[in-house]
Amino acid sequence: MRFRSVLSLVVATIDLPFGYTLSIWAAGAIAIGRYGFPSFGQVFAFILGGIAAYVGSALLAMTEVAPVPAPACFRSTLLNVCAILAAIAVSAIAQFVSTPAIGYFLAGGTATLVYIFALAILNWLVAG
Repeated sequence: MRFRSVLSLVVATIDLPFGYTLSIWAAGAIAIGRYGFPSFGQVFAFILGGIAAYVGSALLAMTEVAPVPAPACFRSTLLNVCAILAAIAVSAIAQFVSTPAIGYFLAGGTATLVYIFALAILNWLVAG
């Protein structure tokens, strides 16, 4: 197998998790900048916000009980503009929430929700 083929496989494999990692890291950094270093409870709130957004999106996406094959990723996901959109959304929300526990919850949830939906919309438009 050629190196370029292997490199292509690696890039395609980490494409979605890479963008989400950027989104969730940016959300955490924005929350820390706004609310200060989180306590254990605030870290837990951040995680719960991300889980709630993910589970809510998964429930919304479910159409049947049968296993769904993994969709092919479009090259448009390489842009990772969705991570930027998620960071902007978290930054906007942080300006209106003064309670750290709620802020951390919303930061994790907003980053997850915006990344999932922005990526889905982008790929839906590209697949057209």
